[in-house]
Amino acid sequence: MRKIITVLLVICMLMTLASCAHQKSVSANKIDTSTGVDMEKLQELYPEFFNLKGDPFKGVEVYVWQMSEDSYSCGLMLGTNRSKTDEEIWDLTKKTLTIDEAKAILDQCANKDEVFIIPVIQPISSYSYTIDEEYVKKVQALFSDSSPAIVSTLASYGTPVYVSNPKMDELFNTVCSADEALKKAKEEGMVVVEDAITCTSGKEDMESFYATVSEGNAASILIAQYHGPLDKSHMSNELYEQEKDNYPVLYFYLVEFDGKQFTTKVRDSSSEKIESEKTFTYLNHYTGDAPKTALIAKYEYYVLVNSKDVTWEDIEKGMFSSQLGDFIDHTTICSDCK
Repeated sequence: MRKIITVLLVICMLMTLASCAHQKSVSANKIDTSTGVDMEKLQELYPEFFNLKGDPFKGVEVYVWQMSEDSYSCGLMLGTNRSKTDEEIWDLTKKTLTIDEAKAILDQCANKDEVFIIPVIQPISSYSYTIDEEYVKKVQALFSDSSPAIVSTLASYGTPVYVSNPKMDELFNTVCSADEALKKAKEEGMVVVEDAITCTSGKEDMESFYATVSEGNAASILIAQYHGPLDKSHMSNELYEQEKDNYPVLYFYLVEFDGKQFTTKVRDSSSEKIESEKTFTYLNHYTGDAPKTALIAKYEYYVLVNSKDVTWEDIEKGMFSSQLGDFIDHTTICSDCK
């Protein structure tokens, strides 16, 4: 009996040892042997980036901060149509990554073609550095060995760039009819203004863009201004016959702010040609009650100008004045009147 018990104990010990060896082997497979990165740990920190399929989000934002002369840390967030708050960026320190760990997560993401590398300064770091063009290039070099398909876009400033939609450059350059362009713009959730009055899509994007540039941060946005078929009852027959074939028409306004000035490019959706390209210093937001004689009760305009102190009344006066010097150079990029 004792011999049987002894044999059973030996067998149990051997089975336990084999099980432990198997567990160690499984655990070892979760370590990237080329970098030493623990993928199981990364999945616990950032589960939202694993097992993604298709294109469920608008890119990946990689926030990079420096802790010492040769030490950098990272944090990740899913891309959205808004700038992240300081609190959200600060919270990334609770799940800090090394550069290699960040690359490991990026390498397995489904959406690899929209990655934004964003240098920031975190309160927990006592290391002093300034985020300028030279520093951005330094941070860019940290990801230089990544596939070009992964790191396709690099931020060039110290706080998050606001981009209204990762596909806006593609849409801006698409040649199609006004109605097709209107459909595409709405499908992508871009800012759409119809008949120069009502914002029918993307109002939140316009507000986020304005908030971002108001803080001096670089940003870009695409706005579609759609003018539908002419209403014959509101004009003379002569004018209607003269202009009816020019409508509907949709103009794309690509507006970019580099931290100092705004550049706007305007293109008719049906043509490859850029209709106009201008620069301005300020984006003013005007709201108020419309005159009693107007067809609207309240107005709201986002207008590019070269003077911060210009009022909407000044602009309107200049548009209708017969005096040559009264006109104020401006571009209205978004309207939402009620």
